[in-house]
Amino acid sequence: MTEENTEVKTIKIDDKDYPVDDLSQKAVQAINQLQLISTKRNNLMAELDIINVAQSQYSNALKTELEGTKKDE
Repeated sequence: MTEENTEVKTIKIDDKDYPVDDLSQKAVQAINQLQLISTKRNNLMAELDIINVAQSQYSNALKTELEGTKKDE
């Protein structure tokens, strides 16, 4: 005897589960766009972290260089 997997795919929005197969095309498109936006946002935040670290390092390097210049005078 074969058992079928009858598990219904759902998506949770505001603590309510919605069967994916019951969603309208507009709802599916909105979900896809939200997922894309979330991924893009996470990537941009990671890039911003890299930029902030680089900025801090260059600022520290400049301060070190300027302190060295004062000692040379």
